[in-house]
Amino acid sequence: AAGATALKGCTYTRSAGETVRLGVIGVGGRGMGNWPAMVNCGGVRIAAMCDVDSAFLDAAKKWYADKGLKSDFTTYADYRKMLETEKGLDAVVVSTPDHTHARAAIQAMKLGCHVYVEKPLVRTVWEARYFKRIAREYGVVTQMGNHGSAKDGLRRGVEILRSGIL
Repeated sequence: AAGATALKGCTYTRSAGETVRLGVIGVGGRGMGNWPAMVNCGGVRIAAMCDVDSAFLDAAKKWYADKGLKSDFTTYADYRKMLETEKGLDAVVVSTPDHTHARAAIQAMKLGCHVYVEKPLVRTVWEARYFKRIAREYGVVTQMGNHGSAKDGLRRGVEILRSGIL
């Protein structure tokens, strides 16, 4: 926490009911399945978006316009620049190609950002251990995306199995 304060990077000082300022790295593809769901849950405001393909950033702005929302977030082509520039992020979602997940998430965590990372979280055992160490060191919460286990149908199935009906 002290490191994040000194760096003036990501911060998370929100109380229940306050808006989370989210940075998005990887807007299209799986990203399009991640960040809109977060916005739709409420309590989340996109503060910045990054994608190497400007067409995905344009689609994100259109998504906002179609919902009647204000797309006043800044866009970037380089996540490193986004994390360097955006000082008020609370959390970051990483939905980039698999081999780039750890690098982007670790940079965000070192700024004090909580991270949601699309699966796979990392590629190697070394990356997993380093990821864990950085999350602990900077006191951030991490989550690996696995939407299939977060859906109501699967949860209901588990309830049925645990109840002994089947």
